Amino acid sequence: MVTITKLRYYGSVALIAPLLLFSILFLSACDKANNHLTLGNLSDHFVDCGLKVDSIQPVEPGILKASSSMAMSIEGKEIGIYKYDTGLDVQKKRVSRIADDGFIYIVGLKYPVLVNGSFVMIGAHNHPRKTEIIKAFNSFK
Repeated sequence: MVTITKLRYYGSVALIAPLLLFSILFLSACDKANNHLTLGNLSDHFVDCGLKVDSIQPVEPGILKASSSMAMSIEGKEIGIYKYDTGLDVQKKRVSRIADDGFIYIVGLKYPVLVNGSFVMIGAHNHPRKTEIIKAFNSFK
C-alpha cells in the first residue's frame, strides 16, 4: 500500500534525479576556462614543461577561421596552434565541432588535431616529442 509519505518521497526523487543528471551533463560539457590566455602564454608553458621552442612565427588564422595563430618550432619541427575566442558563439561552436571530429581539413587534406579549451593544435601527432607536447598542451590552463 502506498502512503502519502511514500508518494512525497518518490515525487522528490523523481524531481531530484533529472536535475542531478542535467547538472552532471552540463558541467561535463563546459569549456575549459583558458579563453583569457594567449598564444604567448602557451609557448611559455611549453618552455616551462621542458620543451625547447626554437622559434615562433605568426600564421594566418583565417585558414581555420580562428582569432589568432602561430607556428611553433620545437626541436626543428613545426606544430600549429590556433586560438579561438570562445566568448563568441560562432567560434565556440566551431571549436566544439573540431573537438568532436578530432580533425580538420586544410586545402583538402585531413589533419588530426588536439583541442584544449580555446586552443587547437595541429602537427603534434607526427612530432618526435609527441608525448611531451601533448602532455604540455593538455596541462595548459
